[in-house]
Amino acid sequence: MKKPYTPLFLLLIASMLSTVLHAQENVTTFGIQYKPIIPTRVFNSGFTALSDDNWNIEIGPKFGHNFGMVIRRGLSKRWSVESGINFVTRNFQVDASYNDTTFTDTDFKLIAYEIPIKGLVYIQLGDRLFLNTALGFSIDMYPSDIVTADVHFDHFTARRNWVQSGLIGNFGVELRTKEKGYFYLGGTLHRPFTELASTHLTYHRLPNTIDSRVSLNLKGSYFTVDLRYFFHEEAVKRKKKS
Repeated sequence: MKKPYTPLFLLLIASMLSTVLHAQENVTTFGIQYKPIIPTRVFNSGFTALSDDNWNIEIGPKFGHNFGMVIRRGLSKRWSVESGINFVTRNFQVDASYNDTTFTDTDFKLIAYEIPIKGLVYIQLGDRLFLNTALGFSIDMYPSDIVTADVHFDHFTARRNWVQSGLIGNFGVELRTKEKGYFYLGGTLHRPFTELASTHLTYHRLPNTIDSRVSLNLKGSYFTVDLRYFFHEEAVKRKKKS
């Protein structure tokens, strides 16, 4: 597995180019976001395959959803920190066959809750237009395992751990209005530090029998398109000492 250097590279480039940087110092901003999960092979995002003399299996991500709330705090003129909580629906499709028998119950869904913590840096592109990049990590919680069944197949996906963690990096453009808040468009790569889960498939010609069983590690990386809105907040002025 390749190491996730890309978000760190973007953060370093942004730091070197930031001759004019503007974070809103002493402002705590609340926002909402929706991030559709895009199935793509570009970032090795969740595709897993296995092929031998008997089995042919491919597990791939489908379109999913990530939505929740965001809290951002301006620390200085250059930096902000961002956190929140998101509800995530990960959808997967299983295409499997054992010899000439095909598994037809092909979809399963993983539910997760994410708490991201990121550091942000900004580059001002115009009067109210900003480019930003962020790097951080996420605490991911998976409440349950998944079981599905067919006439000749049983499918069981077991989460690796109830609480997991991963690296997150994002890049986007933000329009800041004077009174109507901030509008944000960007993209995020979420890359867990370990495999997301293990998937087990069992083939049986007759009920309550096992003819063959196989296991695969389910990869958990995914890419999203980020749509955010931050409500307008005024800066908190520091009191001068008398």
